[in-house]
Amino acid sequence: MLHAMKKDPHLKVGFSMKRITPPVGTMLAGYSTRKDPSVGVHDDLFSRVLFLEYDGEVVILVSLDLLGVTREFHRDVARLVKEKIDLSSENIVIASTHTHAGPDLYGVYSRYNPKLLEETERKVADSIVASSHNPHEINGIITATGNCVHIIVNRRNPKSGPIDPRIHVLSLTSEKERYSILNFTCHGVVLGHNNLYISADYPGSYVRKYEAYTHSKALFFNGACGNINPLTPGTNLDKVYDRSVGKFKDVDWMGEILARESVKIIKRAGEEEIKDFSFKTKIIKLSIQDIPPIQELEDELDKVQKDISKNDSPEARFKLFKARKALQLAKSLQGKKYIEASTSALRINDKAIVFLPSEVFVEIQMKIKEQSPYSFTMVIGYANGYFGYIPTTEAYDEGGYETIFPVTLLKRGEGERLADEVLKLIDKI
Repeated sequence: MLHAMKKDPHLKVGFSMKRITPPVGTMLAGYSTRKDPSVGVHDDLFSRVLFLEYDGEVVILVSLDLLGVTREFHRDVARLVKEKIDLSSENIVIASTHTHAGPDLYGVYSRYNPKLLEETERKVADSIVASSHNPHEINGIITATGNCVHIIVNRRNPKSGPIDPRIHVLSLTSEKERYSILNFTCHGVVLGHNNLYISADYPGSYVRKYEAYTHSKALFFNGACGNINPLTPGTNLDKVYDRSVGKFKDVDWMGEILARESVKIIKRAGEEEIKDFSFKTKIIKLSIQDIPPIQELEDELDKVQKDISKNDSPEARFKLFKARKALQLAKSLQGKKYIEASTSALRINDKAIVFLPSEVFVEIQMKIKEQSPYSFTMVIGYANGYFGYIPTTEAYDEGGYETIFPVTLLKRGEGERLADEVLKLIDKI
């Protein structure tokens, strides 16, 4: 009696792209000093989705042109997806590109608009479902690493602070199509608070140009860029946080540099057969600071709102931003001593991709890359949760914007502990 030979598993890939541009007039997120709503669309925002299936296991990677993705956003999208396809929420990774010219979905910078949030969640869920239709087999994988040193700066220490200038490109190839994951580490703040046009900032320009040059589909994922800013031609290092100098020509300038370097390195790289695939997730409990009582924070918000009606200054707007954010966090974390940080790791052959939540400092990313057992290790931030900055212990000693409550919730040392726990996760894939 003859028995059918079991075929070796192959990686199947699907892709989808859906516009998630909000209506003109929507308030934009990212700058507390921005007063006015959006006045137009410079370039559309998108949900880009890569569907991966290997030997029955499905992993979905989503890149959104948004400031951040909360755990609640991820939960709601996963629930909507499950109505159409049977897929665990753990196998869906949703990350933002961290553009500061996208919509304020959560009411941190303006009045909360639940309809806009629900519509965005629905569009993202639809794009995920669409990516699962008719996936096709992939022949091989190509990976490459390059450098773009002179276009970024450590904004907390412009003269000597660490940066990670590496570009990572991972391409999955078939006879019909190529799909690329692009990874670079820099805040999406080429454009400043004075920009009132909806835009994906440099990540959007980067992806568009790369796709045009390679005739392929691509997703951009930002790195751990909590303390990294663009170094565009007009940047003043004495006022490195001031991004009002940013122009759309600078957006294209940065996108062009990144796209050309990515094309160069991927064309020089060799292709290999896909022989192994692994994906794991891990919830890490990070200790948080003591949060003031809700009544105290409500009183503070009321006071700040009254003050800003009399004196609408940048300082007053920053206080309003802090008061709104503190109250939101207090309500969601009431009585808790820790926050659940969702992390994931994906391995294809000996290439690894790590997904971290929120705004992680670059030193933590560099530690993960240096101690990873895989020479090609992508680190992606802003994934599956946003709760503020994750600084280094040294940063707390230095002080500054990224280390104050509620801009960060965490106790000192939790950033390094996150890196240690993620390295343990990498060892298991």
